[in-house]
Amino acid sequence: MARAFRSQDHQRALLITFERPVQKTEGMVISLIRDKTVWLLPATFIGDSTFLIENSQFMFEEIVSQSGNTLFLGLSKDGVLAPDSIEILFFHNSYFANYFDLARNSARKNTLQRQNLCKHVAIFTQVADDTALLENWQRYYTTLVPPDSLYVLDYGDALPENMLSPEINIVKIPESHGDERHIVHFCSKFQRFLLSMYRVVVHVDVNECLIHASGTKQFLQTLATEDERRIIRPAHAYDLLHDPTAEAEIDLSQPISLQRCNVIPNEYNKKPAVTSAYATWGLGFHSVLEQAAVQEEQDLYLIQLAEIDLGLAAARPRVRTEQILPGNEPIKSDSDTLNWRKEQYSARLKDPRLTTMPTWMRGLF
Repeated sequence: MARAFRSQDHQRALLITFERPVQKTEGMVISLIRDKTVWLLPATFIGDSTFLIENSQFMFEEIVSQSGNTLFLGLSKDGVLAPDSIEILFFHNSYFANYFDLARNSARKNTLQRQNLCKHVAIFTQVADDTALLENWQRYYTTLVPPDSLYVLDYGDALPENMLSPEINIVKIPESHGDERHIVHFCSKFQRFLLSMYRVVVHVDVNECLIHASGTKQFLQTLATEDERRIIRPAHAYDLLHDPTAEAEIDLSQPISLQRCNVIPNEYNKKPAVTSAYATWGLGFHSVLEQAAVQEEQDLYLIQLAEIDLGLAAARPRVRTEQILPGNEPIKSDSDTLNWRKEQYSARLKDPRLTTMPTWMRGLF
């Protein structure tokens, strides 16, 4: 079994160790193998069956992150793969360390040092072109954990500079090009990495708020003291809706829950989001492979904020390129998108399940 890992001595490189001794390394090239495809990765032998791969352009990650199949490593010489050198590729937890900006974080004693990190709860999310609600995400979740226990996976440099507190961990990821499988696959691996340092790991989208009726912070801290390892989903999930006929444009500098009150149940969003056991999510994070570990928490709520403002929803780039107007007419302009969204909001507000946000929830986010 070959092992991919990182070392503080080589902060900008990737290290590969083969289980079997490597002899006659002159002219050898590392081969990364998936199905019938082989990538040749120039590497430097540094002894003890270990190779160093310079990885400043994330070439290795670009290949790995787009594969859901088992990967193998081998050695090639003069372009010929040695069959007896092939080993299954295994990822040590340290493999993820170089996604952090270690140069920026080197002065912070908390970064990537298990004994100094908050040992209880970590919360992470991912961003691509959906940063509008990220500051609200930061504002809410820093009421639950310290900023240095928050992690934002940034795909393709989507995050505007200085948008978040410098204490929050920004994790640069090779661009996913809209491939949801890439995102979910990496988040499942990253959750395992965080569980090596924290007792509880929470995953939410930037437009989601997890709220516990008895106090979310206390709920997470209590969970972190338990010996049982489990995956928790909320018993309640609601979409928070904007009524354009009665409510003003959203002011994201102020609490959203004081500006909106209409909610509608959404069973699909009862996501397995709070974890103390390994989670392997499916597309959209709505399910996990480890169903036996999933438990429902009766006092936990997930509030989805995707529809808190008609203007924000209409401005989302993907709506203009993917959504279809009634009658199968493609959306051709901003006005088409806005009109389509108005019809959508109007229909949602007529849903007989529409109700009002619980009073105890007002002002929390």
